[in-house]
Amino acid sequence: MGTHRTREAVDASHAEGPAMLRLIREQAYGNLAQIRFDYSDVTVDGLVIIGYELQSVSILLTKSNQVCSTKTLRQFTIDASNMSDVELVKRFQLDYQTAEALIPALEINLAVAETLKLKEVHVPTSEYEQGLLHDLLVSQDLTGAFAEEVVRSAQILGKRYQSDPSHGEHVWNLCARFFDSLTDLHGLSPHDALLLQVAAILHEVGTYVSPRAHHKHSEYLILNSEVFGLNRLDVTIVALVARYHRHSGPRLDHPLYAALCIEDRIRVSKLAALLRVADALERTHAQRVAELEIRRELNKIHIRLPGLADAAVERLAMASKADLFEEVFGLGVVIDENQ
Repeated sequence: MGTHRTREAVDASHAEGPAMLRLIREQAYGNLAQIRFDYSDVTVDGLVIIGYELQSVSILLTKSNQVCSTKTLRQFTIDASNMSDVELVKRFQLDYQTAEALIPALEINLAVAETLKLKEVHVPTSEYEQGLLHDLLVSQDLTGAFAEEVVRSAQILGKRYQSDPSHGEHVWNLCARFFDSLTDLHGLSPHDALLLQVAAILHEVGTYVSPRAHHKHSEYLILNSEVFGLNRLDVTIVALVARYHRHSGPRLDHPLYAALCIEDRIRVSKLAALLRVADALERTHAQRVAELEIRRELNKIHIRLPGLADAAVERLAMASKADLFEEVFGLGVVIDENQ
């Protein structure tokens, strides 16, 4: 949350002790409220604090076992808040820059722990931090658990903008069927599948701004949001795929799309084509399409919808949304009459 910026913000008040701690919490209030909202429906098993200021005093907090009770952290924070920067430097053998940021770091992490209703936190050594960051940098593949956190972050963002979660989830399920059935056609990677899943979850967040031109609002909101585990290129691709779920497909007079390299433009076009076809089958937002059969025949993709007696709505939606699929893959999309 920015320990140095927080310190700068509260310094002008000349507050000390408990008054300083209250100001730090007020400064962090917005972020703490968002954490409370994001994790209101889950149980958090633990909090690992990785930060130079906290790790500089970790031995005092944890007595070498890397676990600190929230009660101990609270008392340590109160005691430290009553010391001057000079006293912190002498007492804990810190440099002055670390000493200035220590109180905000302590109070903010304590506030997060209390917001999550945790009785203890984990404060690893600096070597652990370096090892963790190294593992993240050298890892080439997302683990299943990591991918789940990416999806969860997208779901939290969708909830924030009051997007229909059942619709987004159902569109993704349909996307996954197309993605898995047509792997030889699209040639996309598992990471691309993850981006498609995030785009499916978030493609209608723009209705929070306005139902009119909501695809453009979705692009803007996603582009200006953070999704855990995704870098800026990933977020840009997700934003564009969400934008192109309706109306116009990708065009070179769209600046964000035009700024991508040719390989990423192709990825966006393929993912958007898959999303549009899946979204057409969920036109009613009522999860009417429970079963789906896909087969390729000559220059067409044939879709059969067992259990759906009347697919007139889906057929009409497909007629307006399958254009990009045909343009990208060279195959028309037909919803067959049920036999």
